[in-house]
Amino acid sequence: MDLNVSQNGNHRIFVRGNLQDDTIADPPQFPGQPANATTRDNSKGIASDTRLSFPIRSSINLRYGYIRQEPDWRNQ
Repeated sequence: MDLNVSQNGNHRIFVRGNLQDDTIADPPQFPGQPANATTRDNSKGIASDTRLSFPIRSSINLRYGYIRQEPDWRNQ
């Protein structure tokens, strides 16, 4: 999401989020059998930025980011 807070563009904000929900099954050891192991990745992340510009040629940038790695290895 991008947002211009002021009409002249001196104050801008953006926020970005990510959610990963992958499931990967290892190949079976022998044909016709289920997978030996399953890997599930449920990682999440968010990033945001705000920018304030002033008429005297100066600006302030504030950035924040958070990533949560959550791999999960389970045997079936």
